[in-house]
Amino acid sequence: MNYLNATQKTIIFLALWIIGAIAIAIHIKMLHAGVPHPSKGMNVSVGLVVFLGASFLQILGMLWFLVKFKANNKHLSNLKLYFFIFLLYCALQGLIIRLPSTAGYAIDQKYLFYWLYEYLPKILEISVLCIILIAYSSLRTSKYAVNAQCFFAQTARLGKAISQWLCETILVISVLCASALIDIFLVKYIKLLCHYPLKYLTEPNQEGILSHPYPWEVNTIAMLTFIEISVAVFFICLKLYNSGYKNYVKLSLLTFLIIGSISGEITSIVMIMTYSSFEWPMRILSLSQFTLQFVFMALTIPCVVYYYVKSKRA
Repeated sequence: MNYLNATQKTIIFLALWIIGAIAIAIHIKMLHAGVPHPSKGMNVSVGLVVFLGASFLQILGMLWFLVKFKANNKHLSNLKLYFFIFLLYCALQGLIIRLPSTAGYAIDQKYLFYWLYEYLPKILEISVLCIILIAYSSLRTSKYAVNAQCFFAQTARLGKAISQWLCETILVISVLCASALIDIFLVKYIKLLCHYPLKYLTEPNQEGILSHPYPWEVNTIAMLTFIEISVAVFFICLKLYNSGYKNYVKLSLLTFLIIGSISGEITSIVMIMTYSSFEWPMRILSLSQFTLQFVFMALTIPCVVYYYVKSKRA
C-alpha cells in the first residue's frame, strides 16, 4: 500500500476490522441464540478416505490460487512466494493471532501450552506443505515439464493440449499423494516434537477452562483478532482481481470458493451434512454460523478491494 496516504490506509484497515468483527459476531450471536457448534453433532469417525478427501480439496484450492498468483507475480523468487503463501495459508485459518489468543485465553490463559499443543503442529504441517506447493509451481513451468510435454506429443502422438493436460494432471496427483503422506506419516512426528516441551510447562487447570457461553473477554478478543482472517481474504481477493476477475459477481464467487476450500469450510459443509447426528434443519443452522461468515466476507471485501484499486490509481 505504498501508493496510499495515511487516511486511505486507515479507511481500509477499519473496513477490514469492521467486516471481521461483524463476521465473527454472526457466529457469536447464533451460539448465544442456542444454535449448537457443528462439532457437537460429529460423534462418528469420518474415516481416512474422507479425511484425505477433505485435505485434497484444500490443496486443490491453494494450487489453483497459486497458479493465478504466480502468473501475475513472475518477478517473485520462490523464497518470497513461499513466505507469502505460507503466511496467507496460516492467516486464513487464524493460526497466527486469532486462535492462539482466543483459545489461549479460554484454556486457563495458558497461551504457550495450548499453542504448542494445538497450533504449532498445524503451522509446521503447513510449512512443509507449502514447500511441496512451491515445488509444484516451479516444476510446471520448468524444462522438465516442457520435455515431458514434447515426449507425450511426439512419442506418444498426443496433441499439444492433451500433453499439457496430462503433465499438469501428473503433477497435481503427485502433490496430492505427497500431502497424503504428510497427513498419514509426518503429522504424528510433528506432534510428538511439538508436544515434547509440554512436560516442562504447567498444564491448564480444569477449573480455569472456559466453556460456552463465553464471557465478554473471549468474545472481545475474537472480534479484535478476526481482522487476521479479513486481511488474508483481502489479499486473496486482490490477487484474483489482478488476475482479471474484476466483475463483482465473479470476484465474490471465486473469493468464497477459494477461502472456503483453503479454510476447509466447503469440506465441513459436505462432512457435517453427511455425518452429523443433528436433524437436517439443525445441521443447516449449525453450519450456517460459519458459512455465513465467509459469505459475508466474500460479498463485502471485494468492495474494499475496489476502493484500494481506485485509491491507488487516483
